[in-house]
Amino acid sequence: MAGPLLNLGETDRALYRMVSTASPVLHIAERMLVMRRFEEKVQALAEERLIAGLYHLYIGQEAGGAAVIEALQTSDLTLSNHRNHGHIVGRGADLGRAFAELLGRSAGLNGGRGGTVHLCDPSVGFLLTSAILGGNLALALGAAYESKRRKQGRVAVVFFGDGSLEEGVAFEVFNIAAKEKLPILFVLENNNLEAISIHAGGFSAASTAVKDFCDIPRLFGISAQAVAPDCAVMTIHAQAQAALAHCRGGHGPFFLELMNVRWPGSNRVWPKLLTGVTDLRMAWGDAPISGEYAVWIERHDPVLRMARDYVGEGLASKKALLALDADVRDRIDVAVRFALDSPPPAPNTAFDHVFA
Repeated sequence: MAGPLLNLGETDRALYRMVSTASPVLHIAERMLVMRRFEEKVQALAEERLIAGLYHLYIGQEAGGAAVIEALQTSDLTLSNHRNHGHIVGRGADLGRAFAELLGRSAGLNGGRGGTVHLCDPSVGFLLTSAILGGNLALALGAAYESKRRKQGRVAVVFFGDGSLEEGVAFEVFNIAAKEKLPILFVLENNNLEAISIHAGGFSAASTAVKDFCDIPRLFGISAQAVAPDCAVMTIHAQAQAALAHCRGGHGPFFLELMNVRWPGSNRVWPKLLTGVTDLRMAWGDAPISGEYAVWIERHDPVLRMARDYVGEGLASKKALLALDADVRDRIDVAVRFALDSPPPAPNTAFDHVFA
């Protein structure tokens, strides 16, 4: 899928054109950086008490999400769970309206009424978010059924966590999807792997006797593939392309498990930016890595691994990646200003959109 032409210098712009015509590497880098910088700003706004209620951050899972989203066609539909921010901004939703929704402002994607766990933007193929465990699986099933029935040729792609596999609805969905050969890509984001320096504080994988989550969909004859933690982002992208081709080719659903080493800031009820604001220069040693969570930062941070791999493989220069990051951060700042300047919903609209 083609991405926007970024605000780079002329030399780096030429490199961007050259690389992007052959592969999506810089498009994926942009999506990952947008995800990371968005979430860092969300945390800053929350600490200023501008975001009400519990929220979840996507930090540490950007590689898988960006790689899968990059492989989608414009007509494909995306559905997410409570850890949805990365998916919706990665899919291309307006950043200002996304921030405004989190702040409860009228210019938000849902008019300030949905908040963090109900973000959606159908205009960019992001159908909905459901914070109920397994709820988005059933809704994705309906979207895939419509696509097949109306011969739309699009795939419903649903992101969910391993906790959803505790729910009976997951088994019902797998059964129907397999029986009807529906075009649905199940993307399990398993973030329960622990780094050496991380204490999970009671977090554990789904309470199921099944040790290999891929065995569950295979029981119904659904093709499944697990992607190892810290896998190269372009490898994940290639697997996502193959999985989508399987679904689009009439072969039924596909189950893709993306394994991640949990970001330390997620090991608590309220997220905290324990690893600090990301300095891209750490990827190639131009900035130091230290502190209690240095192991995660150095070995498992997907954004830094992406940047390190790109430079090491000659896919992008340090200068191009830093310029891309600066462009993304500028766009985030503009989006936050838009959101903060947006008014809250007018009191006389309190009963709008109420069914009864």
